[in-house]
Amino acid sequence: MLVDRAPSRVAIVWSTAGGHGHRAGRDDTPERIVTITVDRRPISARITCCAFEALGLDRDCQKQMSKMLTGSIRAFTEKDMSLLEVNPLVVTKTASSSA
Repeated sequence: MLVDRAPSRVAIVWSTAGGHGHRAGRDDTPERIVTITVDRRPISARITCCAFEALGLDRDCQKQMSKMLTGSIRAFTEKDMSLLEVNPLVVTKTASSSA
């Protein structure tokens, strides 16, 4: 998450390439990068659902990710952050089977 200064909104950027691959591959594989901007909290379920589907997350992972995303947005705004990075964030078999 970071502050997108042009629209004065929070931008949330995900990449299935992850870490260095995200930086190195952003020009070669832009389809692997998902960016959404948020102008209010809480973030709408429709926006998160579209982003999670673009990342290929199943329903169980989407539920877990929604909780993390909601908490992250709350921390970002309440602590007046300019950047919040979680790297790496991975999906494991155990994580994808628990809700």
